[in-house]
Amino acid sequence: MLAVKYSLGYVGVHVGRCMMRLDIGSGLRTIAVSGLVLLLASASADADTLPGALALAYENNPQLNAQRTAVRVTDEAVPQALSGYRPRVSLSASIGEQYLDTLSKSTFLGSSTYTHTEGTNTVQSYGGTVTQNLFNGFQTARWILK
Repeated sequence: MLAVKYSLGYVGVHVGRCMMRLDIGSGLRTIAVSGLVLLLASASADADTLPGALALAYENNPQLNAQRTAVRVTDEAVPQALSGYRPRVSLSASIGEQYLDTLSKSTFLGSSTYTHTEGTNTVQSYGGTVTQNLFNGFQTARWILK
């Protein structure tokens, strides 16, 4: 609220709960009032608009900020609850190396022959599963409603 009061010998300006009083002559009164009105109006213009009033409330009200934080926490839980409706994908892969070293003996008509074999084999395996819940006892719906 902005109010200007003219009286004999002084000018009073009210902005919200603030009040200023100037004791001056009539010639300078108009200039002083104009300057005060511009100065005080620009200082209170932030609270005159809805975004300005909200900004002031957010800066000066710890209860409002606590409630806004609680809403953000709840908002972050919604995607987690909705994930119960989405399919789950699991992938796995493994690779290994196997070293073989064998010595075998074969006997034919009294004579023995030894055979030595060695080498490495690379063993690989890959797998994947996709799981989609068809019914989970309404658990996902209950998580979303919380």
